[in-house]
Amino acid sequence: MTIPRLLGRYQLLAARVAIHVDDPDVREGLSLLLHQFAVDGEGGRVVLVVRDGDGFRATIDDGRPFMRANDARACVTHLVFRLNELVAETPTDRVVVHASVAGFGGAAVLFPGRSGAGKSTLVAGLVRSGCSYVTDELAVIPVGTTTVEPYPRSITLEQGAWGAFPELEGRAFQGVDQWFVPPERLRPGCVADGPLPIAGVVFPQAAPGRDTVIRELDRAEALMRVLRQAVNLAAHGGEGFHTLAAIVREARICAEMTSGVIADGVDAVLDAAATLPHRGP
Repeated sequence: MTIPRLLGRYQLLAARVAIHVDDPDVREGLSLLLHQFAVDGEGGRVVLVVRDGDGFRATIDDGRPFMRANDARACVTHLVFRLNELVAETPTDRVVVHASVAGFGGAAVLFPGRSGAGKSTLVAGLVRSGCSYVTDELAVIPVGTTTVEPYPRSITLEQGAWGAFPELEGRAFQGVDQWFVPPERLRPGCVADGPLPIAGVVFPQAAPGRDTVIRELDRAEALMRVLRQAVNLAAHGGEGFHTLAAIVREARICAEMTSGVIADGVDAVLDAAATLPHRGP
């Protein structure tokens, strides 16, 4: 088999990946969504994306199946999700939590939750309102600290959120039922410059048609919820547990938020974060 052209080498947290693909549409989409993670050098996992009849298939390393897709748009969509899974599976010296994160000047607020809770939509609205962008989906926390590091992957907006962000229609990569929004296309210069102390933990829950309500959480309950969203807690044992416990214990905001309207949820978080130091982008 002829090896497709190298698109680039990317450092995705602890996962180093070289992606080879010839199709111009797939190359364009992946370049848009991965360019901020491009690195030089050799080594790492190797992903080959090739034509397979009318669609595409991808293999990893020694030819093991990695992904199949019917067309270029689906190929990019599925590759983004498979790479995200690869990142979550790769051992790292950080605790990784299924959460989105926005920065409020000198502090960050963590938004943990399952898929569909509205994390990505909320962080996109906050960044559009002037907050800094730290991450979507995977929050990266050095063990033994209460800080979170930027991991500026593209923000994934589900179809139900598109109407709240009409300005992004021409800026996002339009995947299969999702928009993938590179952070600089949401707001130029929005990515946080470096690690931020975690000053708040808010558990969002999208509830169409309902009023926006923020309820303070008992710290023990909040810790249990955070632990359920930890991707690699078992790899860090007690140190990982104590890292997340310290975050919840020291958070100035610890709450759950039910929201039926995106703009109302954004406003509620901004009001709650007004107590944090140096609020702003």
